[in-house]
Amino acid sequence: MHTVSAFVTSTVLHSLQSHITTIGPGKKVDTNKPMRVITQFITDDGTESGTLVEIKRFYEQGGKRIDGGHISDVVTEERKRAFNETNYFATVGGLAGMGRAFKKDMVLVLSIWGDTVFSMWLISTNPIL
Repeated sequence: MHTVSAFVTSTVLHSLQSHITTIGPGKKVDTNKPMRVITQFITDDGTESGTLVEIKRFYEQGGKRIDGGHISDVVTEERKRAFNETNYFATVGGLAGMGRAFKKDMVLVLSIWGDTVFSMWLISTNPIL
């Protein structure tokens, strides 16, 4: 069993709990029904040449837009600190480094994870439960 330290912020907990209660059969994002997943790559100046600072995800289903969360260097650092993990993502350049890599030739690969609770995308290897 993993024990979470007291410095886990309410933002981290809300984000993780929201994901658990939002996505799944019969939930807000009903995985039994067709949906559209949109991922936005946000730069500091709103242009394609700007520095990547945030990635946002949302879902469209049944005429509704449902927030799917976001990731930023600040969020990643909070989550790594909450789980007492090394923030390797920051040491390799964080989102700015990822943005620089996007400007090179690259192939997009999507992965569908089949874990029973939720996937920890760029977050942690130790889920809060």
